[in-house]
Formats: sequence, C-alpha cells, structure tokens
Amino acid sequence: MCRADGEEETPAPTVEEDIGKSRDGSRTDDEAVAREEEAINIDGLNVAQMKELKEKAEKSQFQAEIFLRELISNSSDALDKIRFLSLTEENVLGNHPELEIKIKIDKENRVLHITDTGIGMTKQDLVKNLGTIAKSGTNEFFKKMQDTSEGSQQASDLIGQFGVGFYSAFLVADRVVVTSKHNDDKQYIWQSDSIEFSVAEDPRGDTLGRGTTALDMIKKMNPADFEKFWKEFGTSLKLGIMEDSSNRTRIAKMLRFYSSYTRDDEVTTLSEYIERMKDKQEHIYFIGAQSRKEAEASPFVERLRQKNYEVLYLTEAVDEYALQSLPEFEGKKFQNVAKEGLKIGEETEKKKDKQKTLDTKFKPLTDWLKDKGLKDMIEKAAVSQRLSESPCALVASNFAWSGNMERIMKAQAYAKQNDANTNFYTNQKKHLEINPYHPLIKELLRRIESNQDDQSAKDIARVMYDTAMIRSGYTLEQTSDFATRIEKMLRISANIDPEAKIEQDEEPDEEEPAETPKEEEVDDNEDESKDKDEL
Repeated sequence: MCRADGEEETPAPTVEEDIGKSRDGSRTDDEAVAREEEAINIDGLNVAQMKELKEKAEKSQFQAEIFLRELISNSSDALDKIRFLSLTEENVLGNHPELEIKIKIDKENRVLHITDTGIGMTKQDLVKNLGTIAKSGTNEFFKKMQDTSEGSQQASDLIGQFGVGFYSAFLVADRVVVTSKHNDDKQYIWQSDSIEFSVAEDPRGDTLGRGTTALDMIKKMNPADFEKFWKEFGTSLKLGIMEDSSNRTRIAKMLRFYSSYTRDDEVTTLSEYIERMKDKQEHIYFIGAQSRKEAEASPFVERLRQKNYEVLYLTEAVDEYALQSLPEFEGKKFQNVAKEGLKIGEETEKKKDKQKTLDTKFKPLTDWLKDKGLKDMIEKAAVSQRLSESPCALVASNFAWSGNMERIMKAQAYAKQNDANTNFYTNQKKHLEINPYHPLIKELLRRIESNQDDQSAKDIARVMYDTAMIRSGYTLEQTSDFATRIEKMLRISANIDPEAKIEQDEEPDEEEPAETPKEEEVDDNEDESKDKDEL
C-alpha cells in the first residue's frame, strides 16, 4: 500500500504479493477472471490527493471522457516502443507480431477493457509507473489544475504534460485492474480503488503473450454523460464491430442510430428497436444515406413507413460496413431495404395471391423493360412491394453495392482510377422494381401493349430509369445525355416539336477596324544633306 501525508516524503511503495483467494484456489479461467474483476484496488495517490484531483478537475470543467483518450494514448505509446525495439531486435515480437489496440465494453456490468499488444510492463514497471507519482510532480500538477480556469482543454493539456493521464480513469471508474506481460518478466496483475494498490503474479500464467490489458469498472453513467461519450467514441465502437469478432455482440449493445421512430436529433439502440418491432416481424430494417433527410425521402422506405415499420437510418460512412459484419442481433437478422429480398409483414396466402395477380398483369411491361425499353441496362424488372409513391426504384442484389455504399467507395481517398474491384461492383446490373399503382407505370403498360415499338414509351422508360438511379443513391455517369432526355420530355409536355430547331441570332457583320495612319516617309538623302548644312 502506498500513501502520502501532506508535505512529508512519500514512503516507498510495498508490494502485496497476493490478492483475493490463494493462488491455488484460482484454478479455472472463469474464476481467475472473476478474481481479476472483483479484487481491484488502485492508485499511488493518497485519499486526500485523489479527492483534491477530482475537485480541481470539476472546477476546471474537466470532461470525464478525456480518460479514454489518455488510456488509448498510453497503449499507442506501448505499441511504438515495441515497434522501435523490433527494428534492432528481430525476436522481440516473438509469436505475437500483431500490433493492435482492442476496446471491449460490457454495458451490463459497466466494465471497459482496453487491450494492447505493446511492450508491456514488468512487475517493477507496474509499481514504479502506476503505483507512485513523484511527490513534487503531483503537487505541481494540483497547483496547475487549481490555477487553470479556461476549461477542459487546458486541463487536458496538463494531464498530458505531467504524465499522469492514467489517473484520469478514476474520474469515471471505481476500480481499475491492469494485467501486463513484458518479455523480460512474468505476467502480473496491478489493481487499485484509488486508495490503495496491489501487485501480484497472475495465477493464470501467460495469457497475453505480450502487452497490457486495462480493466476499468465504470461508474454509473447518466444519459447526458453517455451522450457525450457516444459523440466522442461512437465511430470507434462501430469499427470494433468489424474488427473484434469475438466481442461483436457486446459492442452491438452500445450502438446508436437515427430511426424513423425517433425525433430528428435522437438516436436509438438495437435493443430498443427490437422492443418496438411488430408481431411476426423477422428483420431489423435499415437504409444507408448521406443524411437523415435523404433517408426519409428514399423510395425504399415508402411502404415501410406507410405501414409503420421502423427503419434505422445509417448516416455515417462506417454504418453500413458495421452492420454487414453483424449478421444478427438478439435473434433478428438485418435487412438492407435498398437490396433485393425485402419482405414486409407476414407472407399470408392472400398476399401471395395478390402479388401473383400483379406479376401476371404487368408481365408484358416487365419483360419489355428488360428486353427492349432498358435492354442491357438492368438485370431484371419486377413488381415492387416496397414502393408506394415513386414509380420505380433500382434495387441492388444481395452481393452488390447499394447506392449509398457505391458513393462511399468512390469517395475513398485511396480509390484508384479504373480499379478492377470497384469497376466490378459498379458495373453490376440493378433490378428495376415498378410501382403497379403509379399512373406512369399504368400508362407505360397501356402503350407497350398497344405498340411495343412506341418510341415515346422508350423515352419515358429511359427517363424513369435515370431518375430512379438518382433517387436510389447511384451516380449518373452521362449527365449530359440525361439533360438532353429531360429537355426532350419538356418539349413534348409543352407540345413543342422535339425536332424543332433553335433559331440563330443574325448578328450584323463586324466592321473592319479603321486603317492606322502611316508614318510620313522621309528621304534619307534629304536628311543627310540637311545634316551637312547644319555642320
């Protein structure tokens, strides 16, 4: 236990060689983990100094989320150190060449794990670096904190300056456990509750290989605190879904998204979504878009919103990636409503019969669109179950990019020109879905049933395709051609001959510029004689 009293010299820290139960009593991984999580006592500061630190931090408007940046920064430094050593010592990375930082959150137990594969700490390092802060440095830190009145940024700078960022964890955690393995020592567990600390050899042996795990027992967060936390680290958690397969389920419980159920500035969890799901609803519906407004206006959500099905709005670039890595949540699979295979509600016999009737009625049109009207432009045409207001939409296959994903991939800073992978996905033909209740679709059916070579029908189909590309989130490659087709439709709607020529303005011929006066020619012989006379 390490304590400090006023201005007296801080006694050298002593190491408590055992924690919790006896070493022999921890014979299983589960028991060892329980021991690690329950027997946490931490610090190097005495009680008075820790209270003073917290009071000064609050007075400086020190935001608690700084702690996570500091812990991640420590892990990053540890990776840099082992990477540097590996330049001169080939075997320093051993059987663990991966250099990474993983963050795992256990919301139910309010536990945060930060694990790195950095250089790690020996037993002496744990005592020296985590168990003690130099007395002069601590007092100076408190003094600077007390003098800081500009707010959290300056307080944050001080934490980095004085090298005690690790201790900011106690602003949000009741207890902290650090498990570390250095190449030159055994694996040890350091733990503290900000009043006292202990260090002991890990009874589980070498479970890390190399590196450090910090386990923070987070105090209960109120909604406002978590909102700040989510704004700061929400994107990192979504990346965790993609990179940490063993903890996807736990991380997924922390995710937040906009939704057709929530207000403009509110988000919802996946668990809350499931609680509101309709009876016999099998999927969690979502749509990717650049903004909430764009998602709300998407043709893909029309029928769902009309029938009061909740749709998640994925507005961050990482969102669609993340859910692609999360096959299901609490037994419910995800459904990208911009892709094929969307089923709304229960598939009753009545619904099946109705769909079959519509398919039969509009088969002449769907066949014509695929074979003539939009030949070589679409994979197929079908009667839609997802549209209620738009005449048509372009739907991606399950293995192709949605319009939102295509936009994201094309915007990548490292995207190559004529990249084979990008070209493969962008050149995939889409499925055209038509709305059988829309007047344009009904008229198009009437025209092709009368004459399959009707040019006006082809023009209407092409303009509908172009607008569907835009509304479905895809990019039109030939915008000038699109503009020409729109102009032609405008002429027809205004009863103007599509072939009518544009009158040319007859401007008068430009007058020739006035001739520049010539300089008076002078006889050279005359000049010479004049010069002689003057002489």
